[in-house]
Amino acid sequence: MSIGLKTAPQSPLVDTSRRITREWLQAFLVGGALSVLVDLSSDVTGTLAVGHGGTGRASLTAHDLLVGAGTSAVGLIAPGASGTILTSNGPTADPSFQAAPTSGIDQLTGDVTAGPGSGSQAATLAASGVTAGTYGDATHVAQITVDAKGRVTAASDVAISGGGASWIPVSLGVEPLTFVSDGAGHAVLVAFA
Repeated sequence: MSIGLKTAPQSPLVDTSRRITREWLQAFLVGGALSVLVDLSSDVTGTLAVGHGGTGRASLTAHDLLVGAGTSAVGLIAPGASGTILTSNGPTADPSFQAAPTSGIDQLTGDVTAGPGSGSQAATLAASGVTAGTYGDATHVAQITVDAKGRVTAASDVAISGGGASWIPVSLGVEPLTFVSDGAGHAVLVAFA
């Protein structure tokens, strides 16, 4: 189908036979400011082809998506059902609306646990095997084991032994320090006030 001018635009650059004048051609070739308005509703007949900047279609369906088809008329993709998503079907096929995937992480196991279930799930740290509490006191120190992930995996109280030694308060002029003998003639710092 061809597209042609039904009537000549009102311009001294187009003669009454709808032929382009030498002045128009010269202005076009030299790059001068030339503006010829074409009214698509009255000056153009037929469907504007893709090669001329059109869609190749006389009408479009409401809410459809346009899909390129080379030099052929654009394709149309009807909207999918509510909740579907537009999915690529590869480089040689048109995309299509498909159900949203339901797969994904529905359960966590290991150091962090959650689920099973869908949607939002509360995550919980896996138990480390250590009894919650405070370790160490005036006569015990806490002995802890830490694994490569930084988790405390064992904790216990170990008695502070001094082989019957007495507490020796010492002042160095700054803070009083407390040492205890380890039973082998060595003084061990155990507290400072």
